[in-house]
Amino acid sequence: MPLFDELFASLPMQEIIYNYFLPFIIMFAVFYGVMSLLGIFSNKIKIILSAAFGVIIFQTPIYPILVIYITNLGGVLAVGAFILIFVVGIMIASFKRGADVYYEHGGHERKLRNLAKKIDEYKRKHEGAKSIAERDHYFQLWQKAQMEYQFESQKRR
Repeated sequence: MPLFDELFASLPMQEIIYNYFLPFIIMFAVFYGVMSLLGIFSNKIKIILSAAFGVIIFQTPIYPILVIYITNLGGVLAVGAFILIFVVGIMIASFKRGADVYYEHGGHERKLRNLAKKIDEYKRKHEGAKSIAERDHYFQLWQKAQMEYQFESQKRR
């Protein structure tokens, strides 16, 4: 297309990217996201309408504001989003690891007490079972809890 060749030949690549491509992509993403939330159209129609709105935005008075402020703000928003995701990720990881550290160091005795309670409970249920299948079931649970108790008590040493 000769019109676009002449237009873009006189502009440096950086200006093409920042003044035309990024605002189009931003508006395409915004319109596509809004239409996805509404859930009215099929995927093909959402893409076509988003592309049309992305091109139409070049003719509106909001376009210079979009180019000047949003593209400059994009870097700041990207860094802010990275920091937020990083901090939230560290908090989630520390809470998950915190339970492991607690059981490894401070809560080991509590875990052993809970296993001892399970052993007593399964032994009582085994002795009070009415059917052979129920007795076998509680016997297996009792044996499993005893093995876990022995393993945990040896792990601490």
